[in-house]
Amino acid sequence: MSKLALGPVLLAASVALADKLPPPPASKPARTGGGEDADLKPLVGTWSCAGTSRGPTGGSQSYKARLVLKWDQAGNWLAVHREMQLPHPGPAFASDGWLGWDTAGKRYWLVGVNNEGGWVELTAASWDGPSLVLTGEGASDGKRTPLRFTFTRGKTDKDLLFAAEAQLGGSRNWMLTTQDTCKR
Repeated sequence: MSKLALGPVLLAASVALADKLPPPPASKPARTGGGEDADLKPLVGTWSCAGTSRGPTGGSQSYKARLVLKWDQAGNWLAVHREMQLPHPGPAFASDGWLGWDTAGKRYWLVGVNNEGGWVELTAASWDGPSLVLTGEGASDGKRTPLRFTFTRGKTDKDLLFAAEAQLGGSRNWMLTTQDTCKR
């Protein structure tokens, strides 16, 4: 049978079978960031940041960063993308994650990975005034480390502060590792 004649035969068979198939399930309506997710709305947007990173020895260096937060996964999660370019040559540091309300655990939950093979999993029960302080752990260079990320809303909707802290080397003290001052 020629390819030209096969087309109409397949089309007719598909139409005949379609009448016998059950209807597709109704799609779940997309969430629009209601409930606890509404508290995350001030974070949504593209942010240009000036940052400072600190190493374990206390030395610091400045960098530029870009932070993009947008609703994803049918409005159920806030996709978080961060890139930072340090002044030294080499690839930019990049991370991707999702932030949202875990209805089963009744908490905010952030999970993410980065281009250096690291990961984070952090939670917070609620906002603390203008700040969402997420604590948990992450791994980098094959080592698990307690981490704390803080998103602080600014005095206007055009300002945001992001800080990352770690308890390095078994210390119980939080060490500021990066801090970004961001503008829309």
